[in-house]
Amino acid sequence: MMKKVVNTKPTTRKPSQSLPPMAGVATTNLTERYVPPSSRLPQVRILEETKVPTPTITKKRGRKGFYFVAGFFVIMMGVLVGSAVGIFNHYLEQLPAIPYLEDYRPWMPSRMYSGGERKTLIADFFSPKQNREVVPLSSMPEYLIKAVIAKEDIRFYEHFGISPKDILRAAYVNFKSGRIREGASTITIQLAEDLIKNEHLPYQLPKVGLRSYTQKLYEVLLTLQIEKRYTKDEILEIYLNQVFLGGNIFGVARAAESYFGKNISDLNLKECALLAGMLQLPNRFSPTKNLDAAQKRTEVVLRAMLKAGVITEEECEQAIQEPFQLDTQATRRSQIALFPYYSWSIVRQFDEGRIKRADGIPIEIYGQGYDIETTIDPELQAAAEKSLRRGIEEHERARRLKGGRDWGRPDYRGANRSGPTRLQVGEVYDAKIVSAFNPAEGTIQVTVPNVQDGKGPFTVAVIPDKTWLDEFDLLHPDYFIRVKAVQEGADIQLQLAEERYVQGALIAVQPSTGNVLALVGGYDFYDNKNAGQFIRAIQASTVQPGSAFKPLMYTAALADPVKRWTVASILKDIKKEYWTGWIPQNFYGEYYGNVTLRYSLIHSLNAASVWLLDNFRDSRTKGIETVKNFCRDIFEFTITDSNLSIALGTSGTTPFDLAQAYAVLANNGDFVRLHLVDKVHARKDSRRTFPDLIYEFKQSYTQTKRLKPEVAYLITYLLRGVVEEGTGEPAKELPFFSVGKTGTTDACTYAWYAGYSKDLLCIVYMGYDDFQRSLGVKMTGSKVALPVWMDFMKQAYELRSDMFGEILPPEGIQFASICTASGHKATASCPSKTVQQLPFVAGTEPKGNCPIHQKVDSASYQQAVTNILINSMDIDVPSF
Repeated sequence: MMKKVVNTKPTTRKPSQSLPPMAGVATTNLTERYVPPSSRLPQVRILEETKVPTPTITKKRGRKGFYFVAGFFVIMMGVLVGSAVGIFNHYLEQLPAIPYLEDYRPWMPSRMYSGGERKTLIADFFSPKQNREVVPLSSMPEYLIKAVIAKEDIRFYEHFGISPKDILRAAYVNFKSGRIREGASTITIQLAEDLIKNEHLPYQLPKVGLRSYTQKLYEVLLTLQIEKRYTKDEILEIYLNQVFLGGNIFGVARAAESYFGKNISDLNLKECALLAGMLQLPNRFSPTKNLDAAQKRTEVVLRAMLKAGVITEEECEQAIQEPFQLDTQATRRSQIALFPYYSWSIVRQFDEGRIKRADGIPIEIYGQGYDIETTIDPELQAAAEKSLRRGIEEHERARRLKGGRDWGRPDYRGANRSGPTRLQVGEVYDAKIVSAFNPAEGTIQVTVPNVQDGKGPFTVAVIPDKTWLDEFDLLHPDYFIRVKAVQEGADIQLQLAEERYVQGALIAVQPSTGNVLALVGGYDFYDNKNAGQFIRAIQASTVQPGSAFKPLMYTAALADPVKRWTVASILKDIKKEYWTGWIPQNFYGEYYGNVTLRYSLIHSLNAASVWLLDNFRDSRTKGIETVKNFCRDIFEFTITDSNLSIALGTSGTTPFDLAQAYAVLANNGDFVRLHLVDKVHARKDSRRTFPDLIYEFKQSYTQTKRLKPEVAYLITYLLRGVVEEGTGEPAKELPFFSVGKTGTTDACTYAWYAGYSKDLLCIVYMGYDDFQRSLGVKMTGSKVALPVWMDFMKQAYELRSDMFGEILPPEGIQFASICTASGHKATASCPSKTVQQLPFVAGTEPKGNCPIHQKVDSASYQQAVTNILINSMDIDVPSF
């Protein structure tokens, strides 16, 4: 068996051959002789044991020192930063509170409400500078809040008032541009900017540019103060109520009303997005000024909301496609009140400083706003406006069938009789319509009576929007209108001339409370061509009341303790010249001789009334002053003149003042001050549970008892006679008890009717603002003012029947059978036509029997009449 021989020499490989790689051995030089791992281990160990440990120990000691220094530095920085924050926080706490935010009551409208339980809003008067309505955040739609945050401050509920990320972005852009081009304003910063701009801070800041770095520093400090003091919801609520949204509109609530005619809570998604988009440039993106820009801006906001994830893609696209439903007129609250004459009468009282706080300081109606409770009855006010307007229209139709502009003046001799006899360019004439108004052609045919070349007919153009004649239904044949002659080529043509219609006033009050339930001062408050904003009920102070004043003077007579006049006292209705050229005349030119005081007032005898005043005291001057003082003290009715003509109502007054006087008679002699404002509250806001009571009207009951109820009843009794047999007789047909007195001035310039039932008093005045113009021939208070009064009272009776009823005599009134021929107790010999049951204050009724109707001779009869006059009047009476 052969034994195999093995070669034990090392084998040498060729350079082209490669060795398998070995762990821990570099293989870059493949020609290097292979060294077994065991032969290299000692070197590795030597390196690890001798070289590595020394530098490792040195590095650990260095790191410990570094960490110590770094830690100390961090701690010190923390202390410094904490101290700085604490100091800054303390500084913010030391800043004075901002009253404007603490009691957030910005300029808001003052609102007027009706009294009673319903509290109907009748007016909303805002400042000419700011028209705002404040609402709580809870009343704002969720879409609006999301839209504002998505577009203005996406991290509003996360940051502390300042957004560092936005600051860095804005700083980079501004640094590159070299000027301030972008801001990092959060909602809180915008609020701070508004407070600084409008000077709502309790401290003064230097005047700097709104985009300067100094301004921004102030804004940052104020922002941090606001964030520290208020919650996010409070900040957002104030911001949304404070923002400017175009024109004079402030706050999202008023913007919702102004642009969409909606309450803020009723806004849809697109409307919310629009308001949010308007915040930066309100006038540019206003839908009433630039609808296209408003649409594009709204889309931007909707896309921002979609990006923020607060609306879906479907909601976004649907909102973009739907059109805006703008409504800037129908439901927009403004200074155009529901009942402008009543509302603006209240504004005048505030402007005159008559509505005051408890400390006597007048209340400003424009400013932080007030809720004003008025005494108006909206239904009665609407009825009053309707009645007066109808009465004015009916009067114009009645008088224009009779004659021209001056018909009714004493010197009137016919249309155009007192003017030019020929047509002259520029002159104004009375024209009579001969053909009805043709709406298709817009013309009427007229002739000019009593003027050469005026026969015509002339064609006159009528533009309905520029004349009230068509509204009054006056463009019919036989009506007189005013025209002006104008040159057209070689011919003279006619065109409508400007003219004013008759005006008037109506005031209705509740005598027992003094509440002014209705007040109208003219036909149309907004008709500037006819002085519509002149509130005649309270401003027409020079209007003569005529015979409507007589009940006040007769009250003075019946209450007089010296002469002790009664309703049966004999007055002399005679023709007498009291001074050169002045002879009082009765309306129909007749005189009735000896008449009772009752007869004189019921039939409104002028001559007897002047005689009464002339014999009121021992001297004429004393008598006049006695009556003037009585009217001032009892009725608070001022008489400026000091002559006998005041007996005929020649001293000017307003319908309001006359109503105040008559209210004493209607309220059993008690004086109750008339008023339109009952209470004034501070406007309620979201943080005020109950509004503060600023003003409350209170009657001064210490001055209430001014006139004995018996005397007041005597006048009421006499005024009932006016209705039953005197100048107010048309009112007798009404389905309720009423009393009243007519009033007519010379040449029928003014017409009045003052009347009342159990607890409702109404005064009506009619007349042209041009005091020289007559209402027309025999256009008296009975024919012009009384129909308006009756129309209103009929409607009032249907609405408030509880205010109507008979006025019964009080205790202390006794009735007696009186012979009106003598003013004494009637006897069996007195004719039945002269016997009446008349009321007297107990103890003042005549004691003796009638001396006239006894079986006496003629001489004794004359002497009896003379004795009656002498004994009852204590005056000199001429012999018969």
